[in-house]
Amino acid sequence: MAKRKRLTPALIGRGDEGLTGAIEPDRDRSPIARVAAETATEAAFAEVTHALTEAREDGRLIAKLPLEAIETGHLIRDRIAFDGEDMATLKASLQARGQQVPVEVVALEQDGRYGLISGLRRVMALREIGAGDVLALVRQPDTSADAYLAMVEENEVRAGVSFYERARLVAEATRMRLFGSVPETVRALFIHASPAKRSKIIAFVKVHEELGQALRFPTSIPERTGLALSKAMAADAGFAPALAAALEAQPAGDPGEERKRLEAALASPATRKTAKAPKPKPREIAPGLTIEEARRRITLRGPALTKDLTEALIDWLETRK
Repeated sequence: MAKRKRLTPALIGRGDEGLTGAIEPDRDRSPIARVAAETATEAAFAEVTHALTEAREDGRLIAKLPLEAIETGHLIRDRIAFDGEDMATLKASLQARGQQVPVEVVALEQDGRYGLISGLRRVMALREIGAGDVLALVRQPDTSADAYLAMVEENEVRAGVSFYERARLVAEATRMRLFGSVPETVRALFIHASPAKRSKIIAFVKVHEELGQALRFPTSIPERTGLALSKAMAADAGFAPALAAALEAQPAGDPGEERKRLEAALASPATRKTAKAPKPKPREIAPGLTIEEARRRITLRGPALTKDLTEALIDWLETRK
């Protein structure tokens, strides 16, 4: 009789004996998984690209730019003098820790050039220590007025800008007709300032307009002295011309001397009256049109001063900038 072959029962845990090599994945599901992974990757990449583009357009992306490509004269600066000790401290910090706060710039029409909006001290300090690059936020202000506002707001936060420097910027912005009159310009540029502070800036505008050319150290004028000068000018038309003539004839050697001379002029009302400049007489320059000349100011009057003539005169003056 033939012997029956005995069957051995399968042993649990040994079902993979005899298999070699890697186990291939299910070929039916591989394309779906691959497509899903690629789709997720593309979506993530698109999201990152959109976020970077949006950040760049909003001026939130910090760029490393060549220092030589920065035009510091793009805007009329509100800061015209730097404290030597503060600059030395800033340069030491930049050398020790690098630039911690980016400056603000705007891309100019000239390829590869950028106009500085804010951060003049940092740019000047970086140049003085021989740096080659500057970290910057590339802004896109809608108008020149927005660029000036950004500059003022940054400096107001960081402080250190004198009343005279603020007033000088207001006078220049008014001349450029960015916002309107002096009070309108002050309200626009110093929107968060108190009414009292705005009033003081307006007072210093008068000081800048009447004495700016004669002063050698205007940023050193104390607040109280500047306000007193503005008040004296309003009360006496001859005060500013006489004081300016005296300062120009004998310029001060240092801020302290100039301040003492300003205070002395304020304390001598009798001298102001005797030194009062003669009131200019108007003269006729055309039928129905007279001109009155004063220090750094002319006044046109008469029936011939029409709107068309005024606009033509403004256009002519703008071509001479």
